[in-house]
Amino acid sequence: MLLSDFLHVPVGDANLSGVFNGSDLIEIFTAAEYDDEIPGNSSRAEGDWNCDAEFDSSDLLRAFQAGRYSRASRQSQEVAAARSTIIGHELETERPAAGRSA
Repeated sequence: MLLSDFLHVPVGDANLSGVFNGSDLIEIFTAAEYDDEIPGNSSRAEGDWNCDAEFDSSDLLRAFQAGRYSRASRQSQEVAAARSTIIGHELETERPAAGRSA
């Protein structure tokens, strides 16, 4: 069992926001431990997602193969859903009733 399973977060979620996205990638690469040649110095928050204490390509492969990467943040997804609902409602109110011409 990996730490991500225990914490109920997706593999790759370095900041424990519940979403694996660009914020996590910025965080792990800012830590500057990718293939740094210092043995055993990386943690989950620094990109070690396969529990070998190293941040390397195998961690990135594991995270992306899990299929949980989200391009949009949770907040932007909620905003997009709200906009879609509002736009859909506006379109429904602007349509002429069936059988009537505009």
